[in-house]
Amino acid sequence: MSNDVLEAPGTDMAMDMAAQKEDRSPAVIELTAEEKFKIRDLETSFLKAQIEIERLQKTQKEVQDKFIPTINELTAKYGVSTADYQFDAVSLTFRKR
Repeated sequence: MSNDVLEAPGTDMAMDMAAQKEDRSPAVIELTAEEKFKIRDLETSFLKAQIEIERLQKTQKEVQDKFIPTINELTAKYGVSTADYQFDAVSLTFRKR
């Protein structure tokens, strides 16, 4: 009499045992040097783009922080009310609402 435990086909233990016997794939798959280089190059490009985006966002905020006070100064200089006039940034004029 054998010490092996027999399991009915389709049970969890039988499927686990069958999967262990069939799974002969490697635990680690190494990439080629060219593939590794390509991945690192893409990562570097992504990080450079992120840095550039952050730099441009900072510049945008600095310019925006200067823009509104400048318009307010011009509003005061020309004595126009923001209730009556709106600044047109395309034509660079104050237009009556």
